[in-house]
Amino acid sequence: MPGADWVPQLKSYGCGATAVLRTAYVLFEQKRYDECTVEVKKVLAVDPDLSTALLMLGNIHLALGQHDDAVTAYRAALKSNDRFSDAHLMLGWVYTVQQRYTEAVWELDMVLKLNSSEIDAYLMLGGIFFKNKEYKRSMKAYQAAQQIDPEMAFAHFMEGKIYLEQGQFSRAEAKFQEALHFDPSLVRVCFELGTVYLETGRYEAASACYKQVSNRSSKNIAIISGLGGIHLRNKEYDKAKICFEEAVRLAPRTALPHLMLGDVYVAQKNYKEAEAEYQEALVLNPSLALAHWKLGIVLYEQGDYPPAVGELQAAMEINPKFQKVANEYREATRNSGSQAASEFWKELLDDPGDETVHHKNFIPSSTRPDR
Repeated sequence: MPGADWVPQLKSYGCGATAVLRTAYVLFEQKRYDECTVEVKKVLAVDPDLSTALLMLGNIHLALGQHDDAVTAYRAALKSNDRFSDAHLMLGWVYTVQQRYTEAVWELDMVLKLNSSEIDAYLMLGGIFFKNKEYKRSMKAYQAAQQIDPEMAFAHFMEGKIYLEQGQFSRAEAKFQEALHFDPSLVRVCFELGTVYLETGRYEAASACYKQVSNRSSKNIAIISGLGGIHLRNKEYDKAKICFEEAVRLAPRTALPHLMLGDVYVAQKNYKEAEAEYQEALVLNPSLALAHWKLGIVLYEQGDYPPAVGELQAAMEINPKFQKVANEYREATRNSGSQAASEFWKELLDDPGDETVHHKNFIPSSTRPDR
């Protein structure tokens, strides 16, 4: 969806309004909302049903984060003029912010019935459908926006995001490149292009993208973590550690940086430090199945079997996919474990241990099931 700071382009209604309303619009553009409200109310005192004034009042409430009041104002504008497409548009945007998606779609569909070339309506519909994983409908909306404006970089970018979500990396890459062609300044596009490169094993290209983004946004946790992930995959553990420690510093109450810093310690076989990071991740997010799993494996590697059983069982309860991962892990370590380790897996998996697992090339540290 559009970023949190994005709103549909607010239009000036000075041409057909009073001088007072034109003054209100100037004040609104200057973010002088209290003074703007005074001017708008002057207009409404003369004509309480003037739809453009009611729209402006709604826009003031929206800018101040007063969403329910904005809804009231936009509905009043539509009661005065039910074919006022801009009021339908702004009402659709507020409903989107409030996650009232069914109502938002209705309003935006009404906008397009009144004005089929309203590009903001297509962008907002595309965002709603993307949020709800309705990718075909989202794609259709963003492609319609591109038909209106072929150089709309954001629409190309979001089409690329859909392809990325579907694992169609070559198509995602092409759309991200198109978006950057039309607007090279889009940091988000460069970041997602780096994600494509990372997913397809082109680590140098991914690193170049992340570094380019980092130069513009040095405190972005996702970028720092992306660079750390590349260093980790390249076994550049000291560089990876620096990245994840910086991510922890910037977002100490976020679980993921702690989880990834723990991965660095595991790669270095520094299990005590890894254990501490995984435990911190679970303090921040107790339902994070992957953190339970990783903590359980670290405890297992240290021979601390009773608490390891508890952590791995917790992971499997939160996400049943870890049952398969546990079977695979035991198969991969079957010939290298002690009798105590063998008893550990029997207790964890509650079976006689004679099942056949067909994953001979399994590498435990590469397993990343969905959380």
